[in-house]
Amino acid sequence: MKLKTLLSLEHTQRFLGMDALRGFIMVFMALDHARNFLCVSKGGYEIWIGQFTQYQGDLFAFMTRFVSHLAAPGFFFLMGSGMIFLYASRKAKGWTRSRIYLYFVKRGALLIGFQFLMENPAWSFGFGEMPLYFGVLFALGCSMLLGILLLELPPFILVLSGFLLVAMTEVLLPETKGYVLYPLHLRIWLLPGYTPGAGMFVLYPVMPWLGVTSLGMAFGKYFKLRETRNPYFSLNLGVFLIVLFLIVRIIGGFGNIRMSGEEGLIGFLNVVKYPPSISLLLITLGINLIVLSFFNFLEKKAGSLLTPLAILGRAPLFFYLLHLFLYAFMSKLTDPDKISLAAMYWFWILGLIILLPLCAVYADQKQKSRLSSSMRLI
Repeated sequence: MKLKTLLSLEHTQRFLGMDALRGFIMVFMALDHARNFLCVSKGGYEIWIGQFTQYQGDLFAFMTRFVSHLAAPGFFFLMGSGMIFLYASRKAKGWTRSRIYLYFVKRGALLIGFQFLMENPAWSFGFGEMPLYFGVLFALGCSMLLGILLLELPPFILVLSGFLLVAMTEVLLPETKGYVLYPLHLRIWLLPGYTPGAGMFVLYPVMPWLGVTSLGMAFGKYFKLRETRNPYFSLNLGVFLIVLFLIVRIIGGFGNIRMSGEEGLIGFLNVVKYPPSISLLLITLGINLIVLSFFNFLEKKAGSLLTPLAILGRAPLFFYLLHLFLYAFMSKLTDPDKISLAAMYWFWILGLIILLPLCAVYADQKQKSRLSSSMRLI
């Protein structure tokens, strides 16, 4: 089968712009992971306590890291919207509510399972022995399972719930000046970090990311109606969030968790990611919504330009697991200590070239499979 045929999107009824946005943020996520595996560079640990990465004015190194921040908020936000779209779509096809809920339970459990059975081995393959890692797949799976309880809520309540979960994360962060051994459940729910006694490392606590999922659900309920009435809805909302980001950063204090301590543009944009600060979510979701608006416009004018990104966006879990092993494998064939940050970009691009046709084949087969097929879960 020709690649052109595999990349055809005409037979689907999905939101092309959202699929393209998902693919867009996945590309930058892959850049960050290629950097982790394939070179020695600054960046990657914007946590609520401890030392911020200091870039010493190296804007190239900072921006390589910064663009990857679009990924995690985008994943959770789009997952929330996708749950709303899938719920409506399957209900229209005659699925019962319990059957739809069971689908989400299966997919959420699968995401959690892949965290420990697939993602963690990929990191270990690249870096050697690691502690038990609770990463983005674990938080996505938990957010989907808990998100089932939010599906029937009206948009306003979803927005309020999402904001409270994100804001209360910062409110509940403890003030500490030294090492504290936090219990497992507190790490998983609220506090990212390493717990040596349990041999576990958490970067994506569930509470704030469930909040982002709730916001995505609210957007999903608003999206179709608002975009039809006002094609600039996503753009206006994105610009509004960027303006709020500027206000939160200029004022300082609440909403930032803490400042990086670096001066200039880098210091202004270097925000806490673990757990996600309000400032991080404002700028990343703002940019994502602006890009979504552009993609929605491009879909009407020249939708074929979005095809490569949309293909990646329609095989997200497949891409995610495969790209980790691919870049880890590349690191075994090279000497990362001798690869500069700029040279790493060539490996990143090579990886995307390898992954695109594989994702095209998978996305095509997934689209052709039955709604009850296990392929629909991946």
